[in-house]
Amino acid sequence: MRKSMFGLALGLATLGGNLALSAPAHAAIQWRNFASNVCLAVAGASQNIGASVIVATCEASPSASQRWYSSNVPNTGYYYFDSGLFTGSAPDKVIGVAQGVMNNGTSLITWTKQTTSAGYNQQWEWVSAFSDGNGNSCYYFKNRASPANTTKVMGVLGGVRNPGTAVGIWDWFKTSSGGPDFNGHPDQYWCVY
Repeated sequence: MRKSMFGLALGLATLGGNLALSAPAHAAIQWRNFASNVCLAVAGASQNIGASVIVATCEASPSASQRWYSSNVPNTGYYYFDSGLFTGSAPDKVIGVAQGVMNNGTSLITWTKQTTSAGYNQQWEWVSAFSDGNGNSCYYFKNRASPANTTKVMGVLGGVRNPGTAVGIWDWFKTSSGGPDFNGHPDQYWCVY
């Protein structure tokens, strides 16, 4: 039921070979890191600007810290990620790259949404990669502020998927044939649960 509700709520559409999502701002998603039991979360369920984005043990009934909403950036194919912690109280807080520094290993944090080019580090393209063994859709999240000739994506820093580990930006690792390297770098892939 959960998967069918997700599919119904999101209204999936394919554009240019990539999966583009038209997600209503109130469709909550729990993002599980591929082949693990850790999910995208806000550290300490903090509602402060600058709170760290981490992985935490996935909850069967996700708390607000593990519920994520998306809102599209008009006419771009990119989306903002808002935490369930901010819905209603501060819907303008989204995930971004700390200080907008696009170096490998820079942590992700919550910050006030910026709608100018200065906020490109807060905008993410959902790129469909594969389905996991349970039939859940998995993606990598490409950051709009990726420098020329690179693809910077959201991943668990150091590839260490222990609860409490920070999530950050890193070069996208792919196979020699150019496909998703979900076996070598599963920390860069996020599945809908």
